Amino acid sequence: PDDIVAEGHALHHCVGNYVDSVAEKRCIILFLRRTEQEDKPFYTVEVRHQKVVQVRGEYNAEATEEVKSFIEQWEKQMLQYRSTPAAA
Repeated sequence: PDDIVAEGHALHHCVGNYVDSVAEKRCIILFLRRTEQEDKPFYTVEVRHQKVVQVRGEYNAEATEEVKSFIEQWEKQMLQYRSTPAAA
């Protein structure tokens, strides 16, 4: 919970309000970082039902085209793959 609240404070958005939703397994909150600045908040990602539902940056900014492209690729590779039943 502390990490989620700190992320909200650092990026000046409301992700801190999602602590209960995460605890109740209604969503997953992920932190997107730049490789060269792993400790610095960049974007916050909300996942529900194996789908990215929002990506927010500083002051609730929409994702850039570069970030959207990365998230789309990540979602295809990680979320859709994980939701596919295992082959028999």
